Amino acid sequence: MHTRTEEFGAGVLVTVGFRQEKEVVLFVDCLANIQRGIEVKEKKLRYFNDYLQSLTPGQREYLFKRYRRGLKMPAREDVETALNEEINEIEDAIQFMYGFNPEPREYDATGNAKANFQEMLMVLGVK
Repeated sequence: MHTRTEEFGAGVLVTVGFRQEKEVVLFVDCLANIQRGIEVKEKKLRYFNDYLQSLTPGQREYLFKRYRRGLKMPAREDVETALNEEINEIEDAIQFMYGFNPEPREYDATGNAKANFQEMLMVLGVK
């Protein structure tokens, strides 16, 4: 299969063809990576929708108004914190399932030592 003609000085023309053994392998690898990415996104979406279904109607309405419709609303710290924790949990689960390297997280220490210790145990997976 001829793809192009190149000139190499002094009037020497060379036809360059499609390198099947190289290009097809790269294309198949690319397709496999895209398929895996789609699979990961679908799982994240499924887990997130499951979480949304577990919320009360008021909490779900708050999140839809705030993030889907972009309305300015007073923040509900309990819902925001729970949402952030669930997103982190979903990310951790996906990373574990597919063998991805986990992303480092910042640890926010508050004044309550017992709560900090419990949170640290939870982050480390001890509890």
